[in-house]
Amino acid sequence: LTATHYYGLHKVEAEPNEDGYWCCFEVESFEHVPPDMEALIVQPSRYASLLHEGTPQDIHQTYHQLHTQIAQAGLARKQTNWTVEAYDHFDLKENKIRVMLHDPVH
Repeated sequence: LTATHYYGLHKVEAEPNEDGYWCCFEVESFEHVPPDMEALIVQPSRYASLLHEGTPQDIHQTYHQLHTQIAQAGLARKQTNWTVEAYDHFDLKENKIRVMLHDPVH
């Protein structure tokens, strides 16, 4: 699977109907949502961001770096907002991803 420009969304503190990991594509509108899909609206937020390039298994190390930088900047993570992972490279064959991590802060 090789994909370009898709998003992964999750919340640290999610309501039951928002719990999980959502694979998404950005659209202009969603009048006719297929029955096996759902529409999500991600409200504007302030984010701290960091690029992860490597294996999917190593993404947690990059998140740890991002969370450390957030704390060092005197910010706090907003765990009830969507965390956005913006993928522009995902190659299962080579086990490599390139994804910009956007963690909501306040």
